[in-house]
Amino acid sequence: MDLKSGNPWWVLKNGLQQDYPKLSHSLTNQDVVIIGSGISGALTAHALCTAGFKCTIVDRRIASSGSTWANTGHINYELDSSMNSLLKRYPEEFCIDVFKACKDAVYSLQQVLADTGVDCAINPCPSLYIAADKKGLRDIEEECITRNNAGFALELLNDSQLLLEYGIVAKGATRHYDSAQIDPYKAATGILDYHVKAGNLTIYTRTHIEKLEHENGKVILTTDDGLTINAKHVVCAAGYEAGMFLPKKVMQLTSSFAFVSEPLDDKLRLGGRPVGLGHCAALFLPKQYR
Repeated sequence: MDLKSGNPWWVLKNGLQQDYPKLSHSLTNQDVVIIGSGISGALTAHALCTAGFKCTIVDRRIASSGSTWANTGHINYELDSSMNSLLKRYPEEFCIDVFKACKDAVYSLQQVLADTGVDCAINPCPSLYIAADKKGLRDIEEECITRNNAGFALELLNDSQLLLEYGIVAKGATRHYDSAQIDPYKAATGILDYHVKAGNLTIYTRTHIEKLEHENGKVILTTDDGLTINAKHVVCAAGYEAGMFLPKKVMQLTSSFAFVSEPLDDKLRLGGRPVGLGHCAALFLPKQYR
């Protein structure tokens, strides 16, 4: 899968951060092995190390350089499914609890950075979910009502409001303020470095796991160099590439992309208004612009 091309913004901004050695010998009796050293692997390691586990991270690339390099840095409590979609499959209380847990995670990340001493601010930034067509508009109108009734502050913007405030031409959108922006590369490498220095985390980069096997209550990981890692538990935090560790192929991913631009000149206007994409953290484009 093509995770990124060109020059990732976070590396241009920060420069190459801390890297770690390649695995050169087999390992036995590992407590927890985490596959992946991106922001997901870093947060997983933080939770487990804080709980008292000794962790080992392996990554096929240098530290935090996979999809985290191409991450938009947008922190949002949205799920892949709307609350209305979830309510068709699960009890209401469960669905609300899931959304609350995701919303709480947005704010708890600031505490993680404070606890680890990582100098990486989280900047509040509103989030938009834009309707692509008339059906999409009906969907977000219903979603807005459902979430407001469940105690979530979700605001509905019509086409005129969307054009006036953001310079975006679309049927409408929902907006909420429980979202933010962060430097994911700086956050991930900072959290990893904290636990390495604390002595409860070991990291091996440029170490590609080719195979996972279960044997006598343990997990055996085999690298492409033929080395093995014997572990009690394994957590796969390999992002888009996690599918290779599933028993069978369930998806076909081609590319994930994000783009960064300089702030747009005031001369670039839409409908007589400045194009204010810089004011929203996430933009879901209508079909005709995809």
